[in-house]
Amino acid sequence: MESYRHSSHTTSDKFPIVKDKLLLLLLSLAVLGAILQITVGGVVRVTGSGDGCPDWPTCYGQWIPPLDQQTIDKLWTGSPTSIPRPHHVLLEYSHRSIGTLLGLTIVAAVVRLWLPTPIRISRSMARKCGTWFDRHSWNARWFGGTERPGPGTSNYTSISS
Repeated sequence: MESYRHSSHTTSDKFPIVKDKLLLLLLSLAVLGAILQITVGGVVRVTGSGDGCPDWPTCYGQWIPPLDQQTIDKLWTGSPTSIPRPHHVLLEYSHRSIGTLLGLTIVAAVVRLWLPTPIRISRSMARKCGTWFDRHSWNARWFGGTERPGPGTSNYTSISS
């Protein structure tokens, strides 16, 4: 008698998505991320943390928000009676971060669905992407450096160079 593992039910072409482990992982992460996003969003709503970060996409003009009360007090531009506490800032920033990661996960899943076969990235291409990332301002903004030269300046280097 044939075991269930080797039966025709598990190799059916009726559900080809089951065979794509990367897609299953991305979709599973998206479902878990959506549940987490809804949960944290509820906590943000109940605690009144929605004003924890007064601007977007940054928080107090920084990519990583301040989590000490003195810095928040200095940077707050709203009403003095509604200055958020550090836990409000952390909750709101976490909600934003989860939403960003969830969005990227969903985009990755959609891209994976559109592609007939997985993309193989060569070491050379990975190196070029890393060099491009290093030379552009996202690296400087995320890690606290200064702005790097952009298009139209003599120091600008594209990926093809």
